Amino acid sequence: MSHMTETQTRSVTDLPSTGTRLVILMYDGAIGALNKALAAIEAGDLEARCNAVNMAIDILTQLCTALDHEHGGQVAGNLDNLYRFMIGRLVRTNLLNDPEPTRDVLRMLEPLYTAWRTLDEQIVAGAVPANAGAAGPEIRAVG
Repeated sequence: MSHMTETQTRSVTDLPSTGTRLVILMYDGAIGALNKALAAIEAGDLEARCNAVNMAIDILTQLCTALDHEHGGQVAGNLDNLYRFMIGRLVRTNLLNDPEPTRDVLRMLEPLYTAWRTLDEQIVAGAVPANAGAAGPEIRAVG
């Protein structure tokens, strides 16, 4: 399962209202869906696994399509490649009922999630400008 601490997974309603919030919500949803998928695999519940994996794929697809390549440059391109790679790994989970690709995707998402939360906190504190996520939703959708 996920190695995130309770503090890292605090309710998104505790988050300040910034443009980074949508990205954080999407990451939170993807991570939650992947944890549900792993639990479903352990329980032998194929339908729940499929639904959870498909939810995570949908979220990653939305993150991918929200990327602003014009403003996000190489960062947006790298995230696009990473999200597509993650989606491919999750398809493997659905095809083979294999939990390892899901664990791999969680290991990739968690540091990104933490980075977005950190950026959000810095924006709220005024340490960085609100447009610092120059490729993310609302702040231009880097995802």
